[in-house]
Amino acid sequence: SVLSHWGFIQSLFQGAEAEASLVRALGSIHDPSPYVYDALRWLQQFFNDFEKDPEAMAITTCRSCPTSSIKYLEAAVILRCPPVVMELGKSGDWPLDIGTFKLANIVSCLFAYSS
Repeated sequence: SVLSHWGFIQSLFQGAEAEASLVRALGSIHDPSPYVYDALRWLQQFFNDFEKDPEAMAITTCRSCPTSSIKYLEAAVILRCPPVVMELGKSGDWPLDIGTFKLANIVSCLFAYSS
Protein backbone atom coordinates (compact mmCIF):
# COMPACT_ATOMS: atom_id res chain seq x y z
CA SER A 1 0.00 0.00 0.00
CA VAL A 2 1.16 3.52 -0.75
CA LEU A 3 0.29 4.41 2.85
CA SER A 4 3.19 2.28 4.09
CA HIS A 5 5.75 4.23 2.01
CA TRP A 6 6.81 6.90 4.49
CA GLY A 7 9.14 8.59 2.01
CA PHE A 8 6.22 9.13 -0.35
CA ILE A 9 4.03 10.57 2.40
CA GLN A 10 6.88 12.83 3.54
CA SER A 11 7.27 14.08 -0.03
CA LEU A 12 3.56 14.98 -0.10
CA PHE A 13 4.01 17.13 2.99
CA GLN A 14 6.97 18.83 1.34
CA GLY A 15 4.87 19.60 -1.74
CA ALA A 16 2.02 21.98 -2.39
CA GLU A 17 -1.07 20.87 -0.49
CA ALA A 18 -1.17 17.33 -1.89
CA GLU A 19 -1.30 16.00 1.68
CA ALA A 20 -4.78 17.49 2.18
CA SER A 21 -5.96 15.62 -0.91
CA LEU A 22 -4.66 12.36 0.60
CA VAL A 23 -6.59 12.94 3.83
CA ARG A 24 -9.77 13.82 1.89
CA ALA A 25 -9.37 10.70 -0.28
CA LEU A 26 -8.90 8.44 2.75
CA GLY A 27 -11.85 10.05 4.52
CA SER A 28 -14.11 9.39 1.56
CA ILE A 29 -13.57 5.60 1.62
CA HIS A 30 -16.88 4.03 2.61
CA ASP A 31 -15.61 0.94 4.44
CA PRO A 32 -11.88 1.39 5.10
CA SER A 33 -9.64 -1.47 6.14
CA PRO A 34 -8.16 -1.30 9.65
CA TYR A 35 -4.86 -0.15 8.12
CA VAL A 36 -6.46 2.65 6.09
CA TYR A 37 -8.51 3.75 9.10
CA ASP A 38 -5.39 3.83 11.28
CA ALA A 39 -3.50 5.81 8.62
CA LEU A 40 -6.36 8.31 8.39
CA ARG A 41 -6.44 8.81 12.17
CA TRP A 42 -2.64 9.18 12.15
CA LEU A 43 -2.71 11.83 9.43
CA GLN A 44 -5.58 13.70 11.10
CA GLN A 45 -3.87 13.69 14.49
CA PHE A 46 -0.41 14.79 13.30
CA PHE A 47 -1.21 16.73 10.13
CA ASN A 48 0.12 20.05 11.46
CA ASP A 49 3.24 18.43 12.91
CA PHE A 50 4.01 16.69 9.62
CA GLU A 51 3.37 19.88 7.69
CA LYS A 52 5.88 21.77 9.88
CA ASP A 53 8.58 19.08 9.77
CA PRO A 54 7.98 16.12 7.42
CA GLU A 55 11.45 14.74 8.16
CA ALA A 56 10.47 14.21 11.81
CA MET A 57 7.44 12.09 10.87
CA ALA A 58 8.73 8.86 12.45
CA ILE A 59 9.99 10.62 15.60
CA THR A 60 6.68 12.47 16.04
CA THR A 61 4.79 9.22 15.54
CA CYS A 62 6.85 7.26 18.08
CA ARG A 63 6.67 10.08 20.61
CA SER A 64 2.94 10.76 20.44
CA CYS A 65 1.09 8.02 18.56
CA PRO A 66 -0.93 5.38 20.43
CA THR A 67 1.18 2.27 20.94
CA SER A 68 -1.58 0.05 19.53
CA SER A 69 -1.42 1.89 16.20
CA ILE A 70 -0.01 0.19 13.10
CA LYS A 71 1.69 3.48 12.19
CA TYR A 72 3.42 3.48 15.61
CA LEU A 73 4.87 0.03 14.88
CA GLU A 74 6.04 1.17 11.44
CA ALA A 75 7.74 4.21 12.99
CA ALA A 76 9.48 1.98 15.54
CA VAL A 77 10.87 -0.15 12.70
CA ILE A 78 12.03 2.95 10.77
CA LEU A 79 13.79 4.31 13.86
CA ARG A 80 15.14 0.85 14.75
CA CYS A 81 13.84 1.05 18.29
CA PRO A 82 11.91 -1.63 20.14
CA PRO A 83 8.19 -0.87 20.23
CA VAL A 84 6.63 -0.06 23.59
CA VAL A 85 4.42 -2.88 24.79
CA MET A 86 2.58 -0.90 27.45
CA GLU A 87 2.73 2.65 28.77
CA LEU A 88 1.47 3.59 32.18
CA GLY A 89 -1.09 6.37 32.17
CA LYS A 90 -1.76 6.08 28.44
CA SER A 91 -4.69 4.24 26.88
CA GLY A 92 -2.71 2.92 23.92
CA ASP A 93 -5.50 3.86 21.53
CA TRP A 94 -6.52 6.91 19.50
CA PRO A 95 -8.18 9.74 21.44
CA LEU A 96 -11.94 9.75 21.25
CA ASP A 97 -11.98 13.37 20.08
CA ILE A 98 -10.53 12.39 16.71
CA GLY A 99 -13.31 11.13 14.52
CA THR A 100 -14.59 11.12 11.01
CA PHE A 101 -18.30 11.50 10.39
CA LYS A 102 -19.79 9.67 7.43
CA LEU A 103 -23.31 11.05 7.82
CA ALA A 104 -24.84 13.65 5.56
CA ASN A 105 -26.43 16.86 6.80
CA ILE A 106 -24.52 17.21 10.08
CA VAL A 107 -25.33 20.68 11.35
CA SER A 108 -23.33 20.70 14.57
CA CYS A 109 -21.40 18.48 16.90
CA LEU A 110 -20.52 18.79 20.59
CA PHE A 111 -17.75 17.00 22.42
CA ALA A 112 -17.68 16.91 26.20
CA TYR A 113 -14.84 15.52 28.23
CA SER A 114 -15.61 13.87 31.54
CA SER A 115 -13.09 13.30 34.27
